Amino acid sequence: MSKSLARYFSVTIRERGAAYAAARKVRIVSTNNDSLLAMVLGSQRYAADIHASPGALSLSCNCPYADSAGACKHLWALIIHGEATGTLAPLLATAGATPVVSFVMDTDDDEDLDDFDLLADDYADELLAGESPTESARPAQARIPSRSFGATPHPRALVVPPPPIAPWIRVLDGARRQMHAAQPIASNDPPAVWPDDRRLVYILDLEASAAADGVSIDIGTERRDRHGKWGEAKRFTLGAPVWFAAPDAVDRQIAELLCGANDSYSFARQRASGIVIAPRAFPVTLRTILDTGRCRLRSNSTPAVTGRTLRWDDGPPWTFRLRVTRDAADAHQISGLLVRDTEELTLGEPLLLHPSGYLITGDSVMRFENDGAFPLLRELQQHGATLVVPDDITELLTRLYTLPSVPAVDLAPDLAVTEVHDTPAPSVTFIALTGGWHATPMFTVS
Repeated sequence: MSKSLARYFSVTIRERGAAYAAARKVRIVSTNNDSLLAMVLGSQRYAADIHASPGALSLSCNCPYADSAGACKHLWALIIHGEATGTLAPLLATAGATPVVSFVMDTDDDEDLDDFDLLADDYADELLAGESPTESARPAQARIPSRSFGATPHPRALVVPPPPIAPWIRVLDGARRQMHAAQPIASNDPPAVWPDDRRLVYILDLEASAAADGVSIDIGTERRDRHGKWGEAKRFTLGAPVWFAAPDAVDRQIAELLCGANDSYSFARQRASGIVIAPRAFPVTLRTILDTGRCRLRSNSTPAVTGRTLRWDDGPPWTFRLRVTRDAADAHQISGLLVRDTEELTLGEPLLLHPSGYLITGDSVMRFENDGAFPLLRELQQHGATLVVPDDITELLTRLYTLPSVPAVDLAPDLAVTEVHDTPAPSVTFIALTGGWHATPMFTVS
């Protein structure tokens, strides 16, 4: 409390008031939950009191200095004494955390002050003599001169604005507040420790990845039994701090890659399932996960592949092509296939073909390029990887080459197509626009 009220009192006033309090010149006359009245012994005896109401504190003293300036040394001595003895605490509870502070000038009510002096004389004499004040000598609350600060404001009440705060004080106070706010919250939780019988694994969910914009990864653990054999991968439930305490530095690096380098322990970043790795992160994040040798495949539609350990295939990317051939009945047919150097895969062989640029086949994750023709690949997967077409493939090729993205086409030896790429010739066409709401002829250029 004294710190919050200090700005209303000059340094000199505070020093003198503190000296009065240290010299035990403050005598409490009466106190309750909303009023604290004291006699301060100086060259004379002065009545200093503090009154509290919800949201407000009023301070007054009948010394000449307080009558003109409000904040005097006697009031500061009472504040110091009240804090030390606990008699100020009930008033603070009544006033609240941020009360409006006002200083009330002396009422010049001589009759009231005379009554107060008569009551205080005996009280002060007994205190100064080291005796306990008698009940008859102790001023009763009902007999104290009225200095109430009730609902009706005192006619001479003056709210004194606080003096300006020196810049250096603002700097130090601001730094103090920020330092307190920045201090970490103490935790009784023990340090995160990775269990000795667990190892971290990464689970690539086949169905979730097919529906995502990249690769869907879950974090899991495998537990070692008493014979040293590792069990099936289970969902990770140990919490982010334990995850970041993994013994393998590569696992900790992956945690940073998946969660981000900022505020890794925040609740928003503690998710350990359904983490989607975007295509731009395939070369670093996905490859690092696969290179651990602990990336497991999971598939609900194909349980036989669940648990398979995946690896990164660093070969050239696979490409999507179309091939027109003749079947056994000498009919033309068109099929889609994947090609890499001399290797070929049918569209039905990979466990997953993803438009973001990867495929999974066997135990390998490989790069895959479709040059924007993935919708055609998907249609072939849905309607049949091989389709019969008319012997006259003119219409087929006409429709095919009107697609926005056309894959490479391999034709049968008896079919020949000559591709002609004309250089576009620039031209300008003017079209006159007349009539309608146009007041004057207008032209458009195409």
